[in-house]
Amino acid sequence: MSKPLDLLQQHQNGLWQHVGSGRIYQVLLVANRNTTQPDTFPETVIYQDIITQQIWSRPVEVFVHRCLPYHTRISDLPFKSPTEADDELYT
Repeated sequence: MSKPLDLLQQHQNGLWQHVGSGRIYQVLLVANRNTTQPDTFPETVIYQDIITQQIWSRPVEVFVHRCLPYHTRISDLPFKSPTEADDELYT
């Protein structure tokens, strides 16, 4: 299991904050957890904006590198922070 997935599981029902926009999200569930074809069907976070109530989805790796558990410092992460990670993840 990856460190981003570990972090997501530790804070799955908590609030997350987008690094760039500052928006706050509630994770609703993680889809495709038992996938046998991760390249085709990656583990995906389903989450909701707490203000607009819009529902979004992103692969776990992308979500965890764009959002932090609410009130978490980037320096506390057990993997590359969004500012250290490749720019490809943010486009």
